[in-house]
Amino acid sequence: MKKIIIKILFSGLVIFTACTRNDFDNPVLTYYEVEGEGYVYYKDTKKPVPFAGVYVYNTYYQLLTSNNGTDSEDIYYFADSTGYYRIKFLKKINNKKIKSYTIMAGSVINFSSDFIKKQKKQLS
Repeated sequence: MKKIIIKILFSGLVIFTACTRNDFDNPVLTYYEVEGEGYVYYKDTKKPVPFAGVYVYNTYYQLLTSNNGTDSEDIYYFADSTGYYRIKFLKKINNKKIKSYTIMAGSVINFSSDFIKKQKKQLS
């Protein structure tokens, strides 16, 4: 009888520890106070692109991934009717520091999180 009770308790422990919630179902996002802004415009005509999508890929280190130890949290913004956009920069996702940012709106702009820290210091 003792063996059956022990097996049931052990099975219950395995089930409850294996069925944990994934942090990325509801990630905790922490932002810098610094925001980015600008205009999206056509390269050849220099005219603004109204309501253009601006995509920010926030890359961070993650142990178990197929992307050389990194993963990203993608956040989408949209420009207004004049092509103007304003974005917020992630500082951390689930207590993991952001390594770099990739902003896409027709062309790609890459920079590191050190850039944001320098900008923050200049505002202080």
